[in-house]
Amino acid sequence: MKRSNKGIITYLKILQNAKELFYEKGFANTTVKEICNQSNVKLGTFTYYFNTKEALISDIYAEYIMKIYNCINHVENRKMNSLEKNTIAFFVYDELIFNDPNTIKFHYDVITKLSLYIILSKNLRRFYPSFVKDFNLGIDEKETIRIFSADLGIRREFTLEFVENNLFDSSLDMSTAIYTMVGRLLKIDEEIMNEYIKNATEFLNKNYLAHIKLLI
Repeated sequence: MKRSNKGIITYLKILQNAKELFYEKGFANTTVKEICNQSNVKLGTFTYYFNTKEALISDIYAEYIMKIYNCINHVENRKMNSLEKNTIAFFVYDELIFNDPNTIKFHYDVITKLSLYIILSKNLRRFYPSFVKDFNLGIDEKETIRIFSADLGIRREFTLEFVENNLFDSSLDMSTAIYTMVGRLLKIDEEIMNEYIKNATEFLNKNYLAHIKLLI
């Protein structure tokens, strides 16, 4: 359903106020009532735009990913396949989240709630058909879902190990490990995957990205 200009303004106001509260208080300690009060809207207005608090979170992450992709499209003047662009995007995704203690806490709260992480998975799953097509992988939908599920598990568990046990030296180290594993799951040539990882690292080093934020 197409929203009116007023509806878009209300939606964005709720989204922004929620981000500020999540940043200050974390996911678990922020209630829908607080978001409504901060946004000066009634509960019914909130549920019109977001069925649940979890749906709001999903939109926050979707917007974050969209901003990253828009940045890549703006600064990279070359054609890239879907996997290379995704590699760059999620190197940025991890780097910016793990640069800020409050954002780390929020992200950790989110991914430790498995049901919520499943909701977030739709923001990753939509990329997989393009991977299959671009590399002519010749796998059916069921196998694609299996590979995606393994990918999702790797991302979640590596993030938990990074935060809880310092398994990785940095977010860059973690992103490199994740996409090395993704390449193996998809049976992408190792040299090709290493090139994508190198390009993603260079993108982080040469571009100003501080204007892109998950929260504030």
